[in-house]
Amino acid sequence: MMYINIYKIMTNVVLTSKLEPRYLTPNYKNHLLSIYKDKYVSTGTDIGYIVDVLSIKDIISTNLNNNNQIIVESLCDCDIFKPEIGMKISCVIDMIHVNGIFVSKYKIKILIPSSNNGYEYCNNTFKVDGEEYSVGDSIDVEIVNIRYDKFVYSCIGKLILKD
Repeated sequence: MMYINIYKIMTNVVLTSKLEPRYLTPNYKNHLLSIYKDKYVSTGTDIGYIVDVLSIKDIISTNLNNNNQIIVESLCDCDIFKPEIGMKISCVIDMIHVNGIFVSKYKIKILIPSSNNGYEYCNNTFKVDGEEYSVGDSIDVEIVNIRYDKFVYSCIGKLILKD
């Protein structure tokens, strides 16, 4: 069973970045959006993990710093993913180890320890319910614990076994 991603939401987020004066052209918003994407995509915030910066809705403020760079604060539309305990998601397998499986969703690392799942480790693959999985395959996971430290989410999960 594949889980539909109903957990990714679009929301308004205030983002800040430096804009050099040479980028003050009619296309400054496109360049600023590119800067926001480079700086903020795949980073964690207190409201969740920024999956994508979609657009700039409004420029809130601009200031000039001592290095003649313009500090721009913008209200942006962003796709946000916030992991929650009990959430069931489809993930990609990044690494298979004798002590556990490492998977990811939007670059958030999720460990599935071998101690609380009924799978069998077999030389860089694992078997569960007669099906074999390897790195790059998708599996369904339930999040059982979440840690948010230094703007990075990491989770503990368990396999969702087919009935």
